[in-house]
Amino acid sequence: ATRFNEMAGDLAVSQERSERIGRLKRFLAPQVAELVDQSGDASVLDGRCMEVVVVFGDLRGFTAFSARAQPETVMSVLSDYYDALDKVVIEHGATLTNFSGDGMMVLLNAPVACSDPALRAIHMAHEMQLSVQSLLRDRSALGHRLGFSVGLAMGPAIVGRIGKEGRLDYTAIGNVVNLAS
Repeated sequence: ATRFNEMAGDLAVSQERSERIGRLKRFLAPQVAELVDQSGDASVLDGRCMEVVVVFGDLRGFTAFSARAQPETVMSVLSDYYDALDKVVIEHGATLTNFSGDGMMVLLNAPVACSDPALRAIHMAHEMQLSVQSLLRDRSALGHRLGFSVGLAMGPAIVGRIGKEGRLDYTAIGNVVNLAS
């Protein structure tokens, strides 16, 4: 009975932790949510200077496409695009900081350090191209002329949360971000 009660208690703690991480993942990248949960302290998100690889992706021709296409079509294209890129980002252990319209920003080596972040970023960028180009080939048959560009740069950046109490983002700030963009 004692062992059963211990197991039930452990299960409740595990379920509570899972729910807490789930709530964090709605607002933060999975790695960032896990880091906050493991440390038990949100101060791990405070800004600090780190060597990172910043990767930006962008759909070319999207503005003209969105001006001509029906809103439902635009949302469908973006949804498929986000899904394709999110899978690649997760496979490479990168941190998706945000999607902004047809653009996206990804960090490697932050908040979780990884081995050889530059090489990992190059492989990730290549897989992003393959994935999005495949998606766009399917869409071109429907008359949509879109392309995909990716830029990346490595260097020091201030990485952490930025914003105000009601709206915080985990991101990077610095010349390396501008260069990648």
